[in-house]
This record gives sequence, structure tokens and C-alpha cells, in this order.
Amino acid sequence: MEAILTYHLRDSPVYASELIDTLLEQAMSILEHLKRGRILPEIDDPSVRELFVSPYRMMYSLEENLIRIIGIVHMSRGLRNYWREQ
Repeated sequence: MEAILTYHLRDSPVYASELIDTLLEQAMSILEHLKRGRILPEIDDPSVRELFVSPYRMMYSLEENLIRIIGIVHMSRGLRNYWREQ
């Protein structure tokens, strides 16, 4: 999220702030509805899901006692490239 904030601060501090607030709200909403997001089609594992926070995909995994945000990727980027970079 830090990279997203830094990128958007250059053009619009207001948009950057609103986007980060929305991303945080969506991340917190997972606590109330664990299976809210769709299963990540590239992985097809019910424990790995995603929420769309346009223009980003927020991917998360459900583990026994843990919800882990595993990535926030712009929708225009392919996930294969993202995984290679990570």
C-alpha cells in the first residue's frame, strides 16, 4: 500500500488518501465476511480470494487463525508477472 500511496500522491493527494482509506476499509471488512471475495481464478484454491477495489485487486488468504493480505495489484497487470517479482 505504501507504493500505491507514493505513486498516487504525485498526482492527487486527495485521491491517494481516499484510495488508501477504501483499501483499508475493504481489508477490515474481510474480518466480518471471510469468504466475501471470490476465489482467485489463477490459483483456484478456496482459501485464496480477492476483492476488487478499483483499479486494484486485493488478494488474501484464509488460514486457520489468520487472514493474510498477500498482494494488491493493479488490474492491468498480470498476476504471473506479479508473482515473479515477489
